[in-house]
Amino acid sequence: MNGRYGTSRISRFFQASRRLAALCLIAALSMTFSGCASVFGNFGAADTSAGMSALQSGAYDEAVTAFQEQIDEGKESEAVLRGMGIALMGKGDYQGAVEAFEKALSLGIGLPGNQEYDINYYLGSCYYKLGNLEEALKVYDAILALKPDDRQARVLRGTVLISMGNYEKAGEDFRLAIDLSPGDYDLIIQIYETMDRFGYREAGKSYLQEAMQKGGNSLSDYDRGRLYYYLEEYDSARVYLDRARAEDSYRVMVLLGMTYEKLGDMNYARNVYQSYLSTDQSHPEVYNQLGLCQMNMGEYEAALQSFERGLEIENNEIAQSLKFNEIVALENLGEFRRAQVLIESYLAEYPGDEAARREAIFLKTR
Repeated sequence: MNGRYGTSRISRFFQASRRLAALCLIAALSMTFSGCASVFGNFGAADTSAGMSALQSGAYDEAVTAFQEQIDEGKESEAVLRGMGIALMGKGDYQGAVEAFEKALSLGIGLPGNQEYDINYYLGSCYYKLGNLEEALKVYDAILALKPDDRQARVLRGTVLISMGNYEKAGEDFRLAIDLSPGDYDLIIQIYETMDRFGYREAGKSYLQEAMQKGGNSLSDYDRGRLYYYLEEYDSARVYLDRARAEDSYRVMVLLGMTYEKLGDMNYARNVYQSYLSTDQSHPEVYNQLGLCQMNMGEYEAALQSFERGLEIENNEIAQSLKFNEIVALENLGEFRRAQVLIESYLAEYPGDEAARREAIFLKTR
């Protein structure tokens, strides 16, 4: 595929998987690789700090500008193009991100290493977002040809397969991923949510139930509570998440509040969020969930303030959600002019958000 960033290296990557000897693979791929979780990892940290700092704060336009400046100055590198691709993904420009990632891979030499795998994770995700499922499948096939025990690649390929209607093959990947890491409840919940999204909720719940049974007494209160939450057994989830409050974790408090929301006790849910924020104001996720709860209660002015407080936090990885929810709160307050100004700014920063585009059309009629 040709574009502004050059020719794809996917075929080269896949061909390499067939060429490399098993002993070479063991030596070359012995380091642990975390995949897409390494968005702000140390790949090329020395020459991408400005762009990566902008990425971490969700300022995708600034990040694109920073990376483009490096490219214009002749400092184009695999790490810089990786950062550019991630920034373009954040803006919803998946085609531009594909071109950046492919160009980045074309600069790699020798055996594929951690950075090449990381870039391919993102590349597969872009193809998936673009609806090019066959190309996404090729990317994950290539990764797994080299790293058959890569559990996250199994989940991602399973997601592509289930999107293509191949439930049986997807289930094989999901099962292998769970068998490779039976105590990884984040991964198990991720698989459940994927299956639920494609209409296989009950089959997905079987993984949650199995995890509950196998975990037995070794399960922490938080893990047991969140498994109950996704099993929609909210009374049981409340009991264990209440016990887990001693961990003083924002993740526990957010899920506990969400559990009370599911149980219909919005007042108590709001109190859970506010109680946590009285001692720790460093997590935008808590402000976001408080704001959503307040909107559900019809408290739009308070919700707006919660979203604004969340946006004041630096290095904010959920800035996009907070900004969108801020616009919705303004709409509910009848402040359509202010909402329209903000959504125009939002779309300039995140042009790929189709829901926001529909919202902008609605606002123009007000």
